[in-house]
Amino acid sequence: MPASAYSSSFAWGAYLVASLLLVVALYPSLSGLKGYSDAFASESIADGLSADLRALHAGMSLRVSLSSLPPGTSIIIESDALLVVSGSASTEIHLPLRIPNLSIVPGAVYVFACNGSTAEVTESV
Repeated sequence: MPASAYSSSFAWGAYLVASLLLVVALYPSLSGLKGYSDAFASESIADGLSADLRALHAGMSLRVSLSSLPPGTSIIIESDALLVVSGSASTEIHLPLRIPNLSIVPGAVYVFACNGSTAEVTESV
């Protein structure tokens, strides 16, 4: 077998090993980027929805509908806490209103009606 065949095989082997080492070296930063993305999505959704709910005053109502959510994201309201879970990240914000326990589903329409320190919720799909 000629020497050029050995050097060509060696070059491809070195290329394959270098590629695998690069993937192994970049994996922690890529998984960290995914975690940052999940945290950002969770905080953005929680901040927007909590701002809308904090603006409610006695006699006001708010109609909320989410067309979609990022995959793996859920929104839960438990009494005076808004919890948004997105992937491995979660954000909890306390609200000034007491709201019945609720899990918000994309595509459904929710009407929050404020009665002082509590809010009633009606849902239509």
